[in-house]
Parts: sequence; structure tokens; C-alpha cells
Amino acid sequence: MFDIPDETITEYLLARDERALELASAKYSPYIRRIAANMLGGGCEADECVNDVMLALWNAKPDEARGGLSALVACIARRVCANRYNAARSKKRVPSELTEALDDLAFAVPDETADTEREFFAAELAAVINRWLKSLGGTDRFIFISRYYDSEPVSAISERLGVSQSLIYKKLNKLKTKLKNELERNGYTV
Repeated sequence: MFDIPDETITEYLLARDERALELASAKYSPYIRRIAANMLGGGCEADECVNDVMLALWNAKPDEARGGLSALVACIARRVCANRYNAARSKKRVPSELTEALDDLAFAVPDETADTEREFFAAELAAVINRWLKSLGGTDRFIFISRYYDSEPVSAISERLGVSQSLIYKKLNKLKTKLKNELERNGYTV
């Protein structure tokens, strides 16, 4: 895969040049498919998610993206997958790995009412969590992000690190406790 600068893709997006979608798809499709596979269990849903993410990226404002284009693509991909997950959940077709991962962090997710005050507090919460993540050691950060950001199964994380699944579960429990303590220290009731 060739590396396309995000700045080039962003310029094309802002200019409403369709080459942006070709370049973004070439660069980010594998990442989007991985997120979709982790969250939805794979299958043909992944290709549909790529298309939905590209459409949402076309309609987004990438110049306002915090963290750059890759963060925007990841955010859109998770949102698209979460919407598909919720649709499947309402039809009782839910992958257990994703259900478990989302349930684990329910205490750190603001409710979905979208008003200005809630958006402000959600941004503050995100800043607290990002600072906390930066304070973690490399392995702990990798485990936490793999599980809760990329929705990877514990079995895949343990295999990648060459450790037992029980060790990963123990680390995740400790990390959740640390996150809960950090949130409480910053004034969030958990």
C-alpha cells in the first residue's frame, strides 16, 4: 500500500474533488474493515461500512477534525459500525465480543442527548480520558485501545502480546478501575 499524505486527501475533500474518496479509500479501507470486523464480526458488512464511511467523510468537515484525518476516519468508522450494531441489536443479532466491550465501559460514556451543554461535557470527558491514556505505559495503552477503541477480542490481544487471556482480563479490570478513579478525581460521578 502506498502512503498518501493526509494533507493531500484533506485538500481534495475541501475542494470537493472526488479523487479524495479514491485516495482515502486506498489508504484507510483496510483500517475501516478491521474496525468493522472487530465491532460487527466481519462478513460483507465490512465493505458496506467502508462505503458508508467514505460517504460520511465526504460530508464531514475534515479541516475541523481534531487529531487529523486518521482520527476523523476512525471516529466515523466507529460511529457507522455502532449504528449498524444498534440496528442488529434491535433485531437480536448482536456479536457478543462487542456487547461485552461496550458494557465494560458503560460508566464512561455520556448519554446520547445532543445539546450544546452535553457536547461540551463530552469534549471535557474526552480530554480527561485522552490525558489518562497518555499517562499509561505502552503495553497497558495498547491493551486498552485495542479492546475499547478498536474493539478487538481479548483472544486476539492476548495472541498478539503472547500472554494468556486471563492476564489481559486482569489488566483490563485494573485499567477500568484506574480510569474510574481518574474520572472521579476529575469530578465525574461514575
